[in-house]
Amino acid sequence: GMLSVVRASLQESLLEDEATFEFERSSGYTDLEDILALLVDPVQSNLYVISRDGSLAWFNISDLSHARLMEQLSITAPGVKVLESTLLAGGASIMVASDDGVINQWFSVRDEEGARHLQKIRSFEDGGAVQVLAPEHSRKGFYVADNDGNISAFHTTANQLLLKESIADTPIVQLAIAPRANALWALDDNNQLHFLRIRNEYP
Repeated sequence: GMLSVVRASLQESLLEDEATFEFERSSGYTDLEDILALLVDPVQSNLYVISRDGSLAWFNISDLSHARLMEQLSITAPGVKVLESTLLAGGASIMVASDDGVINQWFSVRDEEGARHLQKIRSFEDGGAVQVLAPEHSRKGFYVADNDGNISAFHTTANQLLLKESIADTPIVQLAIAPRANALWALDDNNQLHFLRIRNEYP
């Protein structure tokens, strides 16, 4: 299908009080179907298109006039579906939760010739059907909410489960993490809002 990227840049004028936006556009095609997520890193250089059937297309969009496909690959085993995906803080790692109960971390690495490729570098097991992935704002941790009303916290570098707690009897559908990672809000399937205060000092 058609894939379009629009970048807006704020333009300030020395002669006028009001600023205006300048738009850049790029369009192309992808053969991915049933797209689940479009992820863009903070510096707007990389776009990751992820489909429910476990395909990922990585585009370099640093120059929209020459946007190009860097790599397309399968990120799950045959028959395994992607449930949720997000970028870790900093935008360099892609977290992918699948319906086999596994959350995989993907990262760009260089091969022997210096070319970059996406590689699975860590796996985490939650055990439940993941509903939401929520990264911390400034650290390499992330939170998981599942279909059974559980909240789990993981630290990627330590490859460790830090917390798993049941907070609801129904699926959690939204998660919000405080900027200092000292609290979270979780909305369940019955529109009940749950608040948790977290003590998880660095690191």
